Amino acid sequence: MGALNLVITEAAAVTRNGIRLGKGHGYFDIEWGIFTALNLVDVTSKVITVVHDCQITDEDFRPSSFDTVTDYIVTPTQTILVEPKYQKPSGIAPDSLTKDLVDAIPLRELARIQSQDASAR
Repeated sequence: MGALNLVITEAAAVTRNGIRLGKGHGYFDIEWGIFTALNLVDVTSKVITVVHDCQITDEDFRPSSFDTVTDYIVTPTQTILVEPKYQKPSGIAPDSLTKDLVDAIPLRELARIQSQDASAR
């Protein structure tokens, strides 16, 4: 598999400046971190967030260091190009990994893949 130029996700809500709001578990942000660790995405990869029109908010939040901002917001009636104000993160924020998340996500597999890649170089 090659690099991903485009990733599509959803959100409970999204701000017009590209901050996705969810249920607070950070699954997509961890997936993004895994993708960056495996060199499948980078800051040039586009993120599209699909929501309903009523899920867009004009509130202005600052993202945390591990929030993956979106480049486009797509609703049933419009497509919004988000002005780049914040940068996408790289890697996984260690403080975002709870025991439940580590158990639910195959992070040990990621470590195995990364060590294989390193030894192949």
